[in-house]
Amino acid sequence: MDQSHFSNMFRCKRCNQEFVLYLIKAAGRVLVIKCRCPNHGSKSIKLPLAQKSQYMSDLHSGTFRCYKCGAPAKLDKMKLSGPWTLIRMVCDIHGNKLPVQKISTPIYNEMMAQSIPQKTITTHISPGEKVRVVVDVPSSCPFCKAPINRENVQWSGPMSVKCPYCERSIPAAERHI
Repeated sequence: MDQSHFSNMFRCKRCNQEFVLYLIKAAGRVLVIKCRCPNHGSKSIKLPLAQKSQYMSDLHSGTFRCYKCGAPAKLDKMKLSGPWTLIRMVCDIHGNKLPVQKISTPIYNEMMAQSIPQKTITTHISPGEKVRVVVDVPSSCPFCKAPINRENVQWSGPMSVKCPYCERSIPAAERHI
């Protein structure tokens, strides 16, 4: 299966609305995903765990959505409970009165690790000499513990990003390559 085939599995066949994922767990060699279309109800999807890199961005996109309307939502609360990461989203329309989503912690960590932002800077020290530097940003905010997503990172300075949840400035680390 290619990535486009997996992407189609995360949409309702009747209305093409992106599913909201509310339970993600590994069961043997498959990943079990319980999801719902805000218009047509719930369903369960089973995908090969060995190919998860092909649909990890779809997992991320479907997780950070409002359970009621399916609109993109922000993380309100996150809690670790045994093997699970429990998250609650906040929606501009429905607020934080949404059910808790339950995600296997290793899957949640992998999903968030793939969204770690990086930028590369080339610096000239003297004429003809170049040093390449990678700026690494943490995968979560050190203040509110919210995940930081590569797709919506906002740089607040040359070496810092703004947390999309608590809006504090987070220092980035510099690494020479």
